[in-house]
Amino acid sequence: NVDMTAMALQALAPYREQANVGAAVERALAYLQRALQTEALSSESYAQVIVALSALQLDVATTEGFTTVLPKFFAFYNTATGGFKHLVTDEADDVMATEQGTYAYVAYERFKNGDTSLYDMNDKETQFVFTDTVNHWVREDAAIAQEKGIMNGYDDGTFRPSQSLTRVQAISILARVL
Repeated sequence: NVDMTAMALQALAPYREQANVGAAVERALAYLQRALQTEALSSESYAQVIVALSALQLDVATTEGFTTVLPKFFAFYNTATGGFKHLVTDEADDVMATEQGTYAYVAYERFKNGDTSLYDMNDKETQFVFTDTVNHWVREDAAIAQEKGIMNGYDDGTFRPSQSLTRVQAISILARVL
């Protein structure tokens, strides 16, 4: 399926220059191009495709066969809440869709900025570690958000990654980004 193929491409991206891997990558890309035209997909599927193409150093906005991915992906975005829906027809946001939507955005932003891929963030050094993110998957992203002045955490030195944002916090973040 689209999700698994895109995730496999993310894993294969560093080895694309090897002949047998390069051939597999090309077959997977061809499959994704066909699937994107014929299958009804979730936001998570589009997110995985964005991450995969970014890892392969392919611009999803301009690569033939993939130019509809970003507009379709953002159709799942809920501007009122800042979250993503699993399916376009869903009424409410979905936690997994929002998480994957966020890291797809980060992967694409890193690609566009010429940074290393989402899963190879050795190019980023952080000065501060929030006390509650030391062993959490969000540690690097939280530190980058703090470094860029997008999110500052709480006065007690925590980031509280499992706590939902309030509307005021979400608007503050958007204002800092824009």
